[in-house]
Amino acid sequence: MKSVAIIGAGPAGLVAAKILLHSCPKDTFRVSVYEQGKSVGGLWAVASHPAGLINADMNTNLSQFTVCFSDLAWESLELQPAANIFPKAWQVNRYLEHYARKFIPEGVVALQSYVNNVEQIKADEKSQWRVTYMDGNSKSKKENVAIFDYLIVASGLFNKPQPPTFNLHNITTRHNANQVSILHSSQYRKLSDLFTTGIQPSTGKILVVGGSHSGVEVAAAIALQMSDARYSPTRSATEPLEIIHVMPYPLVSLPNFVQSGKPSWPTFLPLEWMLYGLSHRSDDPISWVYGHTTPESTRHLGDLLINIMEGETSKQDDSADKNSRAAGAASPYVAVGESYVEDVRSGAIRPILGRVLSIEAQTENNYQVSVFYLLRATMTGDSEVGEIRDIAAVIYATGFEPTLDFMPEAPKNAVGYDASCPRLPLLLNRNCSTSSDAAPESLALMGFNYGSFWGVLEMEARAIARKWTSEIAGKSPTTSDPTPGRDEIHSSKLYIFMNEIRSLLREDPSSVPQNFFGDYAGLMEQTARELDLQRVDLGWGEREGMACPARYIDPGCDRLEAEKTIQKLQKLLDTSTNQRAFAARAAFRGLHGNWTINRLERSCSSIRDTQSSELARTISFHPRFSTDGISDLEYFVIMKAEDGHPVRSFVYRMCETLNNIGIWNAGENGVANTQVYELGFASATSDAEDCLSVVAKGAATSETREANTMPIYTFCFAGVHVVEFAIERYSEGGSVAGDINVFFTR
Repeated sequence: MKSVAIIGAGPAGLVAAKILLHSCPKDTFRVSVYEQGKSVGGLWAVASHPAGLINADMNTNLSQFTVCFSDLAWESLELQPAANIFPKAWQVNRYLEHYARKFIPEGVVALQSYVNNVEQIKADEKSQWRVTYMDGNSKSKKENVAIFDYLIVASGLFNKPQPPTFNLHNITTRHNANQVSILHSSQYRKLSDLFTTGIQPSTGKILVVGGSHSGVEVAAAIALQMSDARYSPTRSATEPLEIIHVMPYPLVSLPNFVQSGKPSWPTFLPLEWMLYGLSHRSDDPISWVYGHTTPESTRHLGDLLINIMEGETSKQDDSADKNSRAAGAASPYVAVGESYVEDVRSGAIRPILGRVLSIEAQTENNYQVSVFYLLRATMTGDSEVGEIRDIAAVIYATGFEPTLDFMPEAPKNAVGYDASCPRLPLLLNRNCSTSSDAAPESLALMGFNYGSFWGVLEMEARAIARKWTSEIAGKSPTTSDPTPGRDEIHSSKLYIFMNEIRSLLREDPSSVPQNFFGDYAGLMEQTARELDLQRVDLGWGEREGMACPARYIDPGCDRLEAEKTIQKLQKLLDTSTNQRAFAARAAFRGLHGNWTINRLERSCSSIRDTQSSELARTISFHPRFSTDGISDLEYFVIMKAEDGHPVRSFVYRMCETLNNIGIWNAGENGVANTQVYELGFASATSDAEDCLSVVAKGAATSETREANTMPIYTFCFAGVHVVEFAIERYSEGGSVAGDINVFFTR
């Protein structure tokens, strides 16, 4: 039996341990996993490390069909509440804990064990690894040493925050109560984190620096929390501060659910269905594609993103979409953010293209501007603005970098380690990007080329197990690839490409695509063939559906968990097509912001103050946290008269699993008092003149006072946007009570 040390018990380390213990011949490997944290999960261990790099309430930007392993379906977990299609971080934590309990025996994972050093040694004419670690569970705190035949480094790309890319001048530490907070995005949890006194000032701006996923996430999180502070039942009188989001590249923020294809009515599916679908692939067989961007590929990506965001017949052309439209002219960065684009449209977030050069205290005649210090940011010459003043807090979303301090120079050099290149720190061109030309055969590294894709991590673990199992048996790793020498050719080309990317990152970073190994579907398909994995298609053809971990399983393993996941995915497609699944979520997201009431043909009590009979002229939807503990999303809705004073207020609530929107009358304190209607989205849809529309039919509740007439809401979509919506009345008998009472436009 050969011994294997695995450093890290995050997704990579756990799946590596599982594959070595369960997918290889019995007693081939003895596995020890070293995890410095108090529980398994790595970055996702939010329960034991709430101040870690991930917020426990953050939603994943990939769905549960991608954030999973092939042999554990999300349905097998007992979660309260159950996970939505895009789970929260704490639910991912529970998934990994369940996975470890199911597949990894007691004693395999050593928690609170910090690896200080690994060293390759020679013993009995064979190479082994000496692992030196501190056992946090021991009172002695002495160093421990263990010897292993093989070593897997599964600590991944996201170990510690990268420092800010701008200079700081004349700024003292955060501990002075008058100073401005300057935080990494991973340190942010709540509004009080932004202000050293814990109290939001009445003036100033929040500056978010960085155009990555984390930049979008933190900007949107701040916008939601500021809106909640202003419009929750425990509201404050302080107006939300403006959020300035500085990014070096054009940015397109895609929502979690997008329209799929061109049916006669809008259907909404997780974004991955479009990104990782197999039906649109022209290569045969489907294979991994990588390479440099070209003007043609940039235009194609820009057109695709604009089509997703705006549809083929967009009715809008406003400043909120300038970043989407800019994608056609420059290589865009893509982020996934449910509310970001609507935060921009509503004015809560102001995106600025450019780079922050330096930040310094903003003074006039050498005195501080106010009781609170404010900052000034100087931008580079090619930025949209020269400087940003009156900054009350700064968050830098610079991403993360790996930590390989425990490795000596020789093995780090063998895998091409370059600490100055955090986007491509290693040159791993062999064995599913887990090794290199010069690396020891007994060393493997996981999660360094493709980041957080769990399906790729599982493929990497299988490739490592196949290689080492074959080595132990004295055989060459088997492959279904019929082309002799193809692995060598592929490895050589990949090594050259990686070095070219590194050169561009140093010399011309704007020319480097966001995901230079971005062909997830091609990589999964090609690797599954090379590893002779079994497919789980359940009636789908090989080019139907999307690439996901559950479609590719090890021979001889239990198929039931994979089948559960594929069945759920197929059911999701059916309910989206035939029952308008996720239409409520898409419509609800699109309501965010301000609307004008364009036309009133009849007296409509929904927009009339019952006491003054004064008609409203505008309506605004302000996001806030759920106040009932059940709904997924919630708005506080204000209708205003022509002079701007409030006429009436509501609370709108959306539940993803029920696919409905509830509408409640709101009291003066913003509390939902009486439910007026419940909008169901599983009924008919219809075509508008130049965009697709979704119809939601209102149903009376036990508390509804006007049960004899119910509303029909018609939401007109262009891409992911709701460009207008209308309210029509119908009677209990089903007959229409009048023409369109009112319709709303931006």
